[in-house]
Order: sequence, then structure tokens, then C-alpha cells
Amino acid sequence: MTDEPQSQSPAADEPVTEERPAATGEQPTAEHQTTPSETVTLPTQISEPAIVTTPPADTRPPLPPPVPPAIETEPPTGPSAVDKVTALVAERPEIGVGGAFAGGIVLALILKRLGR
Repeated sequence: MTDEPQSQSPAADEPVTEERPAATGEQPTAEHQTTPSETVTLPTQISEPAIVTTPPADTRPPLPPPVPPAIETEPPTGPSAVDKVTALVAERPEIGVGGAFAGGIVLALILKRLGR
């Protein structure tokens, strides 16, 4: 036989609980009850219960009828704007070159402002 100390463990049927100090503002729980040194203050003035009133009847005017849907018109039968520009550039290619030049200047001005 050896003389080694054996650690004591709780019995199998006893629950293991952890004891810790209560944090300030923590509500007491079943594990943490108020101690006799702590005093509990009760309110000194009791107010009257609020009077319960029924809400007034709905006095809003009725909603107007829904707006009828817009009348759908047929799409225009003529050529679209893209078709018109394509036809113009086909006739006069210098207009396409001028548009590309103007677009490049606008893009350069935008990038210059973004770089500031």
C-alpha cells in the first residue's frame, strides 16, 4: 500500500456547482440569492394604475379607388434611334469619328476629376 493522497471527488449523485462572485448589476438567480447584509429597498410611493380607454373608432376617410392601368400603346413603327444613327454614320463616316473624339474628351475629363 502507498501513502499517496487521493483527490476527493463529489459523490456521483451530487451536482457540481461553480461558485463565483456576483457582477455588479447582475440579477439574483437560483444559484445567487441576496445575502442578509444586502438590503432591498421597496418603492416608497405607489402610483395609481393607468386608466384603460378604448381606442376611438376609425375616422379616416375611405381609400380612393385604385388608378386604372395605363393604356398600352403599340411600339412606334418607324426606325429606332440606333437604326437612325447607324444609317447616318454609314452615309457620313466623319460623324462617327467626331463622336468618338468627343467621347474620348469627356472620358478624359471624368478621369481627371476622379484623380484629384
